[in-house]
Amino acid sequence: MDILENKKIKKFVFDRLFEELSGKTYYPYGRELWIIDFENRDWYFQYNSDGTLYYNYTFFESFFRIFSFSHSQYQKLLKEWFENSLNHQINQISRRKLTIDYYIDGMQRTETKKWSINERYGYGHSIVRRYLGLKRYNSEENIKLDSFLTENGVY
Repeated sequence: MDILENKKIKKFVFDRLFEELSGKTYYPYGRELWIIDFENRDWYFQYNSDGTLYYNYTFFESFFRIFSFSHSQYQKLLKEWFENSLNHQINQISRRKLTIDYYIDGMQRTETKKWSINERYGYGHSIVRRYLGLKRYNSEENIKLDSFLTENGVY
């Protein structure tokens, strides 16, 4: 039996992912959508509107080490968790091992590449509308990932 097909193990892994990532920031930046931690200057996912998902190899290699999953096994789990939790379809998934301190500074300083109903950068109307609605009624500067986790993604 494939260990990835074990529903209890998958639920446990997805619960741990939820715990680790739920307080991180959901940050749209033009055609890119980042799951990022501005305070610790770290990133977890970069999703592009064309369906490409990049994940932080350093973080997830460490996270999945306790489960003894191979790279290809945990990549499948990351894809499934991201698609189900955020309702974004992934056409391609790839790892990246890099620091993005310089990029984080640029993202926070620029007023361009902000989502609006008229500037959706390839994302669906419902996703952008949901983000803008949360942004309008949220007193915090950034929107936390928890706000975007779909009912399907709450394990």
